[in-house]
Amino acid sequence: MQRRALLGLLAASPLKAALRLEPRFSSRLKAIMDAAAVPGLVVGAVQQGKPGWIRGLGATAREDGRPVDATTLFQAASLTKQVTAYAAHALHGQGKLDFARPLVSYIDDLTD
Repeated sequence: MQRRALLGLLAASPLKAALRLEPRFSSRLKAIMDAAAVPGLVVGAVQQGKPGWIRGLGATAREDGRPVDATTLFQAASLTKQVTAYAAHALHGQGKLDFARPLVSYIDDLTD
């Protein structure tokens, strides 16, 4: 399994259930990390506009073994592009985003 597949699995996870079953979610996530050869990550959920929970799992790198915590910074590389594309396609599938419409038309405080 590739690291990009991990992102897809995370994005597809039902986070409402994860909030109720956070310890079980974390153990499942560790198994996915092992399968994807991801040494560490930080994951969290937002509830009503505020952090519901945030956890660091694994290590910063396999070589040094420093544990990841909620404040660990990672280089994001270009991973945000995949997350943005997933979100855009999800909104498009729900009929909330029209790919033929200019993005600025969705924001009322910008002129162009």
